Amino acid sequence: MIQEKHKILISEEKIQKRIQEIGAQITQDYKNKDLVVICILKGAFMFCADLIRKIKLPLSCEFYGVSSYGDETKSSGALQTTLDISIPLKGKHLLIVEDIVDTGLTIDYLKRNFQSREPKSVKTCSLLLKPSCLQKDV
Repeated sequence: MIQEKHKILISEEKIQKRIQEIGAQITQDYKNKDLVVICILKGAFMFCADLIRKIKLPLSCEFYGVSSYGDETKSSGALQTTLDISIPLKGKHLLIVEDIVDTGLTIDYLKRNFQSREPKSVKTCSLLLKPSCLQKDV
């Protein structure tokens, strides 16, 4: 049996502290606004759950499934919707929550997709960013 060695890049304490800071900023930025948090499945659900607990505002949480990986671990670039939003987004402030922005292709697709539904605003929040892999300016 081959043993894999894993190196912790960011401690849990640092991640939780940053989630607290982001939650406070979102609370400030979206005060008195109709906020819909859109959790991108499946990767973002734990981050999104932690983040929502730190946002001290009424909000709606919706789930959107999209796949760009197929059977691989590297993005293919071809996107497929696996679960769509169940409510109208017109006139709402949208916050797309993603776990990792890799190529930027998924976030670019999501922003264009949701913008077509006539929200008041569309912003993104990601736990991690891989700047060396970006193909789109996000």
